[in-house]
Amino acid sequence: MLPMSDGPRHAAIRSRIARCVRRAVKAGAKERLDQSVRARLTGVLDTDAELSGAFAGHVASGAICDLLGVREGADREQLCSAAAAALASAHRDAREEDGRIARLEILMIFSRLVEERGAGLGDDLLSDLVRLQQSDLQLTMQEILYNCYSLLIGGSEEPRYAIVGMLHALSQHPEEWTRLKSGAIPARAAVEEVLRWTCPVLHVARTVVEDTQVGDALLQSGQMVSLWYTSANFDDDVFADASRLILDRESNPHLSFGFGPHFCLGATLARMEVQAVLEALVERVDRIEALGDPRPVYSNFVSGLARLPARLHGRTPRAGQRS
Repeated sequence: MLPMSDGPRHAAIRSRIARCVRRAVKAGAKERLDQSVRARLTGVLDTDAELSGAFAGHVASGAICDLLGVREGADREQLCSAAAAALASAHRDAREEDGRIARLEILMIFSRLVEERGAGLGDDLLSDLVRLQQSDLQLTMQEILYNCYSLLIGGSEEPRYAIVGMLHALSQHPEEWTRLKSGAIPARAAVEEVLRWTCPVLHVARTVVEDTQVGDALLQSGQMVSLWYTSANFDDDVFADASRLILDRESNPHLSFGFGPHFCLGATLARMEVQAVLEALVERVDRIEALGDPRPVYSNFVSGLARLPARLHGRTPRAGQRS
């Protein structure tokens, strides 16, 4: 799995998969995503809704499943349900084996889907990975399955928590929502601050390869260290007024997608999703009203909201505007 490997083979596989992801994203992904966001928004507009699953979860899981070529139906539903349980739970008393079972279920479903792809003649990301078996990389079945798992988790859960965290933040910062809704801040300009603020992945572990001084600490070769993205994204030495949500923040070198050789492969898709939701909200929503307290996910790896009860109050469309 790319997030858990290094060296020349990691670089070679990453380069090829990244190329496949870019091709898949360019092949009509933006149009499909806009349609999906608007359809999902229509389903929750002017109703008391739970926005984490009913809206954000469907937008995110639909986008990555479209890219992978997992059609709507039982397989997509099972994969999305398992992805939500693989690294986190909506329940405080969830058992560790529940997550393990969910991860195995994802691998089993992808194993069957890979076999169904045969020679990989399809025009989707999963078929691209199958074709890499016969390429100079000679990707193994294990490598295909692990990276399908990684793409699904990264493409469904991280954008989901970014989107639902954004909805909660806008409900709690009405002044920023007003600036966004009025057009004072373009939706595209707000994307990076949303990603900094929500920061769905908490941390990543790495091994020190040579003695390195970081501040007052000496990190010795062979030691395991942990980078806390949540701390980095709210570092007062890097971000002016870091504890404030500023949607048009000019300098925003957040680390929500990581850094270096392990920079998130799905960053482009995640940014597209956040922007598509922002644009749809600006067009169709007047007010975001929280209905009770949100409920967090329970996880030592991801951060976000398992439940966000809220009401999106619709605005009257202007002449010529899409409904």
